[in-house]
Amino acid sequence: GAATWLARGLKVEEGQLSLAKDIRTLGSHSTDIQRLTVARRADRLNTDISAFLSEALIRLGEGYADELLSDESADESEAGGEGIREALGGQRPDLTKLPLPSALGRKKMEQLDRLDLVKLELELREGQANDALHDVRLVLIEKAVLFRNDIRHATSHAKKTRAWDKVHVVNLTLARHAAIYRKCRQAMVHLGADDDRLKIYQPLSKEDLKATTSVLDPNSRGLCYEGLAWFWSLDVPCDAASNDWMSECEPYIF
Repeated sequence: GAATWLARGLKVEEGQLSLAKDIRTLGSHSTDIQRLTVARRADRLNTDISAFLSEALIRLGEGYADELLSDESADESEAGGEGIREALGGQRPDLTKLPLPSALGRKKMEQLDRLDLVKLELELREGQANDALHDVRLVLIEKAVLFRNDIRHATSHAKKTRAWDKVHVVNLTLARHAAIYRKCRQAMVHLGADDDRLKIYQPLSKEDLKATTSVLDPNSRGLCYEGLAWFWSLDVPCDAASNDWMSECEPYIF
């Protein structure tokens, strides 16, 4: 049904964001294996996009493409270096605009008499925002654990290098989750989300994404939110039991 189609679109969008970030991260120093991996992901993404666009014709009819809103968060620069561009064969599926209701805007959806899709996407976006914020919090806790255990206790240059390599990987993961949340909130605005909803799902700044070991402070049992970013006090559904590394700090944050 329509909900399944929209949910598929949101997953495709997440794939686009992830691919775009990886292309930018690899830069001009990518290996053959990295370029091949990116090319294969791009092929799969192209297939998913084609399937989504085919169903869009059924859901929205023809002529919607010219109505797509500009994406303030899109980066259409020639990132990735010549090797990556060669591997992709000039294709950038991560830059394809998806005809989601949020990309068409509430006014256009009203003209199409498909406000039902607007309501559906808003509901899905709220769940997506919760998932993204939950992931952001988990990654920030993981980063805080790394600083407390690995960085602080590294006694040699080799150990410090390994510890900072771990932090780099965590930072990339954090950037992906943050990008998904920002895209999600932008979509909520385009869908006409009310002020109450947008007060809950606030803009996410770089300052908000700074890790702090205060979340691991055993003296603030139950977690004191003072001085922490707004999303720490948000009631986001989570499942800490599925994260092994969380067991160490679970008594301090839940």
